[in-house]
Amino acid sequence: YKAQLFYTKSIVVPNKWTVRFAVTKDMNYHIGNAQREMVGYTDRSELTFSFHDSEVTLQIAEESTVDGWDILPHQYPCKIVKDDVDSYGFYNAGLPQCSIDLLATDVCTKRLHHQINIKGATDPELSLFLNCYLDTMVEGTVPGISILKKSPEHLDVYHLLREKSASWNQFRIELGLDSNFEDTLQNNISDDNDRLDRVLTKWNEAKPSPVTWAKILETLKNIQFLDVAGKVVAYLRRHDVIQRYSMKEDYTE
Repeated sequence: YKAQLFYTKSIVVPNKWTVRFAVTKDMNYHIGNAQREMVGYTDRSELTFSFHDSEVTLQIAEESTVDGWDILPHQYPCKIVKDDVDSYGFYNAGLPQCSIDLLATDVCTKRLHHQINIKGATDPELSLFLNCYLDTMVEGTVPGISILKKSPEHLDVYHLLREKSASWNQFRIELGLDSNFEDTLQNNISDDNDRLDRVLTKWNEAKPSPVTWAKILETLKNIQFLDVAGKVVAYLRRHDVIQRYSMKEDYTE
């Protein structure tokens, strides 16, 4: 038998993906039919297995959170019945499948890589992985410039900020984000780069304080990161942006 995972990203709910776990016979005709039914599901992974019991069940909780990602099955338990798989393609039988929503919270890691065991297969160690990557929400937050520009001849402002990721909480304080947010990050995320990402994202979403180059430089200056501020100014000069914000050019090492 062939198990396939199909992924699609919601165009309505930000940072939400739906995964469908579908099972067919390991035959090209059935596999192809399943793939045609999943129009709009852009990513796919698969594995081959044999039934030991009359059904296979994903060992997944009714609701769970892993690395800041909410994992929400549409039905519980998530199981596929062998008779339903054998009937697929005959008597108008539908594709046997289970659906799972993956929802990225404010404190999630950039990547979800979560193993789920499958009960009821011949191989007792059989498992699959849920893989999902968070879209970078810092992209484009500064008007007129992408601070994640990857041209090798230009400085990458985002990565310049990440030089100081260990001081993510200083950024949080200077940007006026709630102290509860500090506790949330401390308790749920271990990587300083990911913590800084969440701080910048939270700032980007805050109103009425939009992200601007002037505010970035002011923040760097206030927390005594003049070396990074100087590099950012050099980047802005190169892109002819600095004049539009009437910035002082006194940032030095």
